[in-house]
Amino acid sequence: ISVEKTGYYAPIKYVTFSSWNSTSTNNIELLPSHSTLVNVYLDGKPVGGALVRFMDEFTFSNTQIGITDNNGQYKFNLPEDYYSVYVDYFYDNMHYVYIGNYTPYYNSTVNISLSQGVIFSGYVYYGNVPLAGAGVMLFHGKNFLRVYTNGSGYFSAYVPRGSYSVGVVGYNATTSQP
Repeated sequence: ISVEKTGYYAPIKYVTFSSWNSTSTNNIELLPSHSTLVNVYLDGKPVGGALVRFMDEFTFSNTQIGITDNNGQYKFNLPEDYYSVYVDYFYDNMHYVYIGNYTPYYNSTVNISLSQGVIFSGYVYYGNVPLAGAGVMLFHGKNFLRVYTNGSGYFSAYVPRGSYSVGVVGYNATTSQP
């Protein structure tokens, strides 16, 4: 189910019906939102084809992803919240990236300059057992990126060069261990 109204945001809601003539009543909350224009640049030039992600860091319920047009732009409709921002662009056999954070306000524009990325990867274990689905936080100053481990406990991301602090949040529901 999808709802659109100018100036508001409604997350897409998925509904499953268990039988042919079953019914479902669903409430859809419209949240006031802000138009946010993102401009992505590499060496001062607009970049088309960059992947831009805004992830709601308080509820994790609102993640929006877009790809910039040939003018290096993509417009998001974001409810007011605190977002981590991640941009990845692959060009000439290299990844160029950006990590930041953002709180939207009325009709705003965000200008992002990409820098060369390096891969940051590793494994997360609890004892000798790989931890699947663990949230790995990569802190770079006041900015951060959240990634998740796969079934083997492995994570990877392209990040700008620099120093990082790493935090891990994980839970194994089978053994009730952190």
